[in-house]
Amino acid sequence: MKKKEKLIFVVSNNGSDTRVIKELKTLSKKYDLLFIGITSRRIDNIVAKYAFKIKRIPFSHKNIFAYIFLNFLLLQIKVFYKIKKMHVVDEQIWFFLFHNSLIYDTVLDIYDSYFLKLNLHGEKAQTIKSMVYGTAKKIIVTDKERLSLLPLKYQKKTYIIPNYPLKSDLPRTKISKKKDKLTVGYFGTLAEKRGGEIVEKLLLNSNTKVISAGWIADSFSMSLTKNVNYCFLGEIKQKEVLDIVANKVDFLMSCYPENNINNIYASPNKIWDALACGKPIIINDGAKISSFVKENNLGIVINYNNFKSEDLYNKMLSFKKKLIQIDKSKYLWDNYENTLIGLHL
Repeated sequence: MKKKEKLIFVVSNNGSDTRVIKELKTLSKKYDLLFIGITSRRIDNIVAKYAFKIKRIPFSHKNIFAYIFLNFLLLQIKVFYKIKKMHVVDEQIWFFLFHNSLIYDTVLDIYDSYFLKLNLHGEKAQTIKSMVYGTAKKIIVTDKERLSLLPLKYQKKTYIIPNYPLKSDLPRTKISKKKDKLTVGYFGTLAEKRGGEIVEKLLLNSNTKVISAGWIADSFSMSLTKNVNYCFLGEIKQKEVLDIVANKVDFLMSCYPENNINNIYASPNKIWDALACGKPIIINDGAKISSFVKENNLGIVINYNNFKSEDLYNKMLSFKKKLIQIDKSKYLWDNYENTLIGLHL
């Protein structure tokens, strides 16, 4: 059997991120992966399934020492492993590594754009963008909208790989028969301005239950866990989330603050998870992807700052009776695996 080529995979988390796991799984089919995680947390166990070597940089991704350490580590890896290729997740990491383009062919993978968080889209901040985008061999974004927000001269080397779920992760869907009761799924980063306020208002109705898992980001979200109808499961695997979405909830919450372009142009996993599981979504109209939800009748679009909880509850009861009719086979990660693998060839 031909020996696999080695590839470095660098990310600013512990490897538990949903998209990171999908990418590791896909890339490991063609490459022997050396995983580098910038995190103060323990590297997730699942990473060992796909990487032959794991390196943890024990600092926050906001700490400059993490990148000093990382640059020395990459030089060491070059000497000992002779690796030629690298996959870097997000701009803020590559900003401190771009000079490594002299020794590594690098694919820059943009999930959460630092430039978009600062509302620096399009041709703005050209000098810095030339260092970040210009030195990457190829670029990945999650959708057409984010592609359009890149400077024109870098769009030609940019590829779209959406946040779709893996077919093998999808469970069989079960529809609730409880006509006057609702269960809402609330997952991911749990914060007041990321759906927390809406969850709080929905819980005013005793017929509403919330099943939640993820990372509690503020005291507001911590206080929600004290509600008797709020079931918080802590951190769980994506496959467990999908099983809950398919079998235990009626709606999936996917609301984001509208305070920067990165959030407005978000392409959250939740949209595609809900679609694949045949469950409707609740999303705010300030998110661009809400138009896709509305056009395809995939859920309820609300105005984040102007809605009544009882009206929303009644809409949800009514929508619960509808079947989501869309060709789900188009929205699978499996359709893009060859594209991802091919970017490093």
